[in-house]
Amino acid sequence: MKNLFYILLLFTLPSYASKVTFRVDMTGEKVHTEGIHLSGNVNNWKLKETQLINTTGTIYEVTLEVETNKTYEYKYFNGTDWNTGEYAFGPCANGGFRTIRVDGDTILPIVPFNGCAEKFNLKDKIRVACVGNSITYGHGIPERYANCYPTQLQHRLGDNYLVNNFGNSGRTLSKGVNDSYWVTAAFKQSHTIFLPNKVVIMLGTNDSKPQIWDIRKTYFEEDLNAFITSYASLASNPEIYLATPPMIYPNTFDIRNQIVEEEIIPILIKVAKERNIKIIPIHEVTKNMKSDFPDGVHPSTKGATVIAEEIYKVLIRE
Repeated sequence: MKNLFYILLLFTLPSYASKVTFRVDMTGEKVHTEGIHLSGNVNNWKLKETQLINTTGTIYEVTLEVETNKTYEYKYFNGTDWNTGEYAFGPCANGGFRTIRVDGDTILPIVPFNGCAEKFNLKDKIRVACVGNSITYGHGIPERYANCYPTQLQHRLGDNYLVNNFGNSGRTLSKGVNDSYWVTAAFKQSHTIFLPNKVVIMLGTNDSKPQIWDIRKTYFEEDLNAFITSYASLASNPEIYLATPPMIYPNTFDIRNQIVEEEIIPILIKVAKERNIKIIPIHEVTKNMKSDFPDGVHPSTKGATVIAEEIYKVLIRE
């Protein structure tokens, strides 16, 4: 009984906490009056509660205690609004989020806001922008930063490519609604700093919700054309691909597979044909995969693998 007590005590003791110091250089940035903040699973997404202190010159830092032997993701914010977050590209980040494996106390290197500490030239890579919602972002996938479809696509394409995750949860292709992708920082950054050579657009899932589709369905084709044009007109002259939304299974999000299949996908196919854009049939390849969409909408790691593989097949046919 005594040994059992010690075993139970061992499992109830808190994990060892490590102190991690985060540091960012705001050179060239106008610092918001509300200051520089940090958010991610490293602090349970508490954006407003984690403010960095200006230590020297343009350097801001904060030290947090986090559980050891875990990998965390985070980003810096110039202000307290979610759209003020940085979008770092390159080996230090995925979808704008930086990652760190914490094995003990550490002071992180100073990094530039919106950039990596390592010297990195975006123009040296074939840049692929994965534009989408929470399915692209990787919602619900364990170790999302490593297993979301854009990361898996990066592994397949290799070092000559830079794949960036521009997924933003809950977003629609439709304009004129609060959750529109058009108003996100992801939309802005994918058009400006990143300047993609290839764009994979996978939106439409959230548009199927009754509160969206009932008021925007007559504008969907127009919004889709405008969305495509916004990328087609970039100086990088990117190749654009339309991926059909994955199969939707019974869910609690008001997302309707019937609307996706019978109304949204036909519009995607019509516009793709008119504009000579390749369609990536994600909806087809994710049929009969209910067990790999645990909540009915978001893929598991295996589901993300199927999506990444299908997109890879289409991209390398070019």
